[in-house]
Amino acid sequence: MSLLLTGRPGIGKTTVLRAAAHKLAALHLVGFYTEEIRENRERLGFRLVTFTGEHAVIAHIRLPPPRVSKYGVDVAAIDRFATCDADDARHAARSDCRVGSRAIRDS
Repeated sequence: MSLLLTGRPGIGKTTVLRAAAHKLAALHLVGFYTEEIRENRERLGFRLVTFTGEHAVIAHIRLPPPRVSKYGVDVAAIDRFATCDADDARHAARSDCRVGSRAIRDS
């Protein structure tokens, strides 16, 4: 099963995903979501968060190139987390975790 939520900023996509993940925790979800990094109402970047609790900054205004818009992107961090473990994916509900890596490369 794959899940992709889209919509305008601030409408609750991440909130819905977190709530669904909490209710589905017994299924041992595999994959990730992203959340904004903000300081004083200014968006500075994005953090990748896995359903197992790992996280990494994947884009930030202070990161070096390559850049997407004003954000430097840590492609290695995205690749490290975006490659789902095949054994886990076979035995668990899985979000499509390859979208983030592909989207950055295609930009």
